Amino acid sequence: VEEDGSNVTCTDLARFTLFLDNLTCPFIQVTGNLQCGCPTKPVGLNCTLCADGSFSGGSKFDNVVVSVEEDGSNFTCGDLAIFVAFFDNVTCPIFQVTGNLLCGCPTKP
Repeated sequence: VEEDGSNVTCTDLARFTLFLDNLTCPFIQVTGNLQCGCPTKPVGLNCTLCADGSFSGGSKFDNVVVSVEEDGSNFTCGDLAIFVAFFDNVTCPIFQVTGNLLCGCPTKP
């Protein structure tokens, strides 16, 4: 959902990626994988929110608030799943603990 309240569809994301550079595109591809059901994960995806890789878009935990940002916006489990995607094997387990405790992940890292 955009700031103006309009919804962004998976088709919108697919069209948007046509204009992205190689640095930005993978982040949109992670969103496509998690939220739109794209069957393959983007290259370079090193970390999943759940240690067993089970978190996916449409989860009942997508909108669970993990933290509130300085601007007052909510940072959700769905946001966190995208945020952690490119973390390395050292940093990833730290966030997977949050996934287990707050976002419904069935296994601990």
